[in-house]
Amino acid sequence: MRTESIPATGRTEPANDVRAQVLAELLPYIHACRNQLFVVDYACGSILDPVTWNSLGRHLALLQLIGLRLIVVHRSSALNTRLVALLNRHGARAAGLSGVDDGMLRLHPAKLSLGHDAGLEAGAVNHALLDLYLDAGLLPVIRPIGVAPDGLACPTDGSRLASALAVHLQAKKLIVLGDNPPPIDRKGSPAHRLSVSDAASLATIPAHIVDALAAGIPAVHLLDIRHPETLLVELLTPFIGGTLILPDAAAGVLSQSERYLAPVTEGDKHE
Repeated sequence: MRTESIPATGRTEPANDVRAQVLAELLPYIHACRNQLFVVDYACGSILDPVTWNSLGRHLALLQLIGLRLIVVHRSSALNTRLVALLNRHGARAAGLSGVDDGMLRLHPAKLSLGHDAGLEAGAVNHALLDLYLDAGLLPVIRPIGVAPDGLACPTDGSRLASALAVHLQAKKLIVLGDNPPPIDRKGSPAHRLSVSDAASLATIPAHIVDALAAGIPAVHLLDIRHPETLLVELLTPFIGGTLILPDAAAGVLSQSERYLAPVTEGDKHE
């Protein structure tokens, strides 16, 4: 196997300089994310192609390996084993769970929507088992099943469960991995950054995401998993690859800061 080496002069190749610069720029973001809890909602409704599927596993494994505390919730119970195997194959330490394990998730009737029964949703969360897994350096992959009021196991909506867990566990971020492009704002443009108020006014943003932010989640990222590189871009660079939703106050401060720091494109006419 051919490997690159540093020339005898001691000067590095330009490509190595670029790599070193990229790694240096990543360090502040890795430091900020390290030991923080992120809940990942795998909300993809379609089957990913093998390349994208493997990229997803590799990127999630990388995030765990650099010190993020991750919990992944997905919509399909049948996906649990595949996702756990994928993550472990790429170097993560993943373990499959469900809401019925140790009575972790108690379900209660969801609020009625438009007069229709919305089924059962997450109620009480006993996160002692999750804490044990996380403290042991494991990445829980959770099937959306909980304990119904009658004591029986019952499926529930995975995306609502992810939001509920993020709130109960006071996660730093909720990351939604879907298979849709960014939502369209009221001006008809892709919305890459939204405040909670803006998100609440868009029919394409689920109510449980708005509720999670209102309950104290500092940030929600909506990412198109068909472009798996956006996961690393969102978390480890200053760029936004999907849609970032922030509380109103934080979104306002960030917007003002960007305008203040933006480069001046017009000189002073009096100079």
